[in-house]
Amino acid sequence: MFEYWVVDVKARKLIVYRFPQSGDYQETRELLSEAKISPLAFPDVEIAIKDIFLI
Repeated sequence: MFEYWVVDVKARKLIVYRFPQSGDYQETRELLSEAKISPLAFPDVEIAIKDIFLI
């Protein structure tokens, strides 16, 4: 279980890469400020993307 988050400050979005396999990620998601996400390591925690940017 592994994921990598990239915060694109200019575009105000979060890019999430999950499940690496054979040198590539099996899942890539781009989340805008109205979305929410739960980290794989803490599935009970929900983070609003807008809170990352303090909108």
